[in-house]
Amino acid sequence: NKLPAQSIEYAKLERVRKSNEKLYLALEEKYQEATINERSRLGYASLLDPGVDSVGPVSPNKNLILLTGTIIGIALGIIFAFTRNYLDKTIKTPEQLEGQGASVLSWIPSFKELVEEHSPETDFIVELKPSSSVSEAFKALRTRIQYSKIEEKPLQVILVTSTIPTEGKTIVSTNLAGSFAQAGNRTLLLDCDLRKPRVHNVMQSDRYPGLSDKLFKNVTMEDIIRPTKLENMSYITSGTIPPNPSELLGSVQMKDFIDELRKLFDVVIIDSPPFVSVTDSEILFNITDGTILVSRANMTPLEAFVKTYRRLYNINPRNLLG
Repeated sequence: NKLPAQSIEYAKLERVRKSNEKLYLALEEKYQEATINERSRLGYASLLDPGVDSVGPVSPNKNLILLTGTIIGIALGIIFAFTRNYLDKTIKTPEQLEGQGASVLSWIPSFKELVEEHSPETDFIVELKPSSSVSEAFKALRTRIQYSKIEEKPLQVILVTSTIPTEGKTIVSTNLAGSFAQAGNRTLLLDCDLRKPRVHNVMQSDRYPGLSDKLFKNVTMEDIIRPTKLENMSYITSGTIPPNPSELLGSVQMKDFIDELRKLFDVVIIDSPPFVSVTDSEILFNITDGTILVSRANMTPLEAFVKTYRRLYNINPRNLLG
């Protein structure tokens, strides 16, 4: 009666024994592997320096980074400045012009800070700010022009031209005429730029009628001469843009017109196109008493200016005022 119960208990114990035996063998195997690995490992480590606590962070070194960045920034800035100056071939100072043999009459400072908003009518700075440093610079230019050429008769018809466009011919001619008018001279500003005229924009008036219309005998002299806010100063616009400006400026009618202006005014300032672009300025150069060549800092190429200056000098050195 007891045999079945004892057989069942024996089977349970046998299963527990086999399970423990398998667990023992697995642990024994792992232990032996660990022992072998421990005994086979070679010791390559050695103590170099004892470890110490740092006062601050080891990395990043901010002072070193700032110093390195500053040095690199200054070096790059210097390299950029020298490279830009080497590649930039424009005129920077009056001394550059004198170094090329050009006679410098005067230099005019920028007057952008004198006006709140720049527009064509604000270019007449002699009328807007008569006591400013810019106006004084134009008065100095006027004085130097008067003594730049010793003749029996004073300079009466003065041409203002430049090498390339947008160098400030109209600004110089307008304010120079204003400075002559302020000195008590009957002065006329004549716009001979029959391609891209600007005098009418500065004076805020219509372009028609003007010079070309008078040369074609469509209007009278009284129709084209217009007064300005300055006493003793008048101006003539370009008028209708003709198809042949060069031929018109070189005509007999143009010479007769200039001779007629000489009788009416003490000083005639002529605003003309750039010298390099067209031949208009060269034509006017031969029928005027003196010529001023305008250049603009950081814009006028030095090589182009020198070619223009030498060209005018070779045509008539006495007629080139500077």
